[in-house]
Amino acid sequence: MKSNRIYISFALLLVAISFFVNACTKKDTTPPTLSLTSPADASTFHLNDSIRIIGTTTDESLHELEIKITNDSTAAIMYLDTPEVHDLTSYNINSTWKVNVAPTVNATLTVTVQDHSEHTTIQTKKLFIR
Repeated sequence: MKSNRIYISFALLLVAISFFVNACTKKDTTPPTLSLTSPADASTFHLNDSIRIIGTTTDESLHELEIKITNDSTAAIMYLDTPEVHDLTSYNINSTWKVNVAPTVNATLTVTVQDHSEHTTIQTKKLFIR
C-alpha cells in the first residue's frame, strides 16, 4: 500500500511539474519589428558626411542587432555596428558613420535584427556616395 501511494504521489508531482512548465513556456511566433527613419532610401552622401542611422526595433526578447554598410561593387564592409540588445524588448537605433571612402560608390545599408526564437527581420536601403 505504501509503495502505491509513493507511485501515485510521484505521478501527480510529474503531472503538476509538466503543467507548470508548459503553462510558463510562451511560444514566440512573431519576428521583431524594425522601423528605420534615417537615412532615406537612395540618399546621396559625400566624403566626410555623417550618415545617421536612426530607427527602432521591438520584440518579446531581442537577441542580436547588426548594422552594416557594404560596397555594392566589392561587397566590402565599410561600416559595421553591433549594439548590445540581448534580452531587451525595444531598442532605439542611433548609429553614425562618417563617410571615408572615395566618391562614386554605390552602397547598401543592411539592418538585421534577430530574436531568441531565431526570427529575423532585415531592412535594406541604397546609398550613393558621390
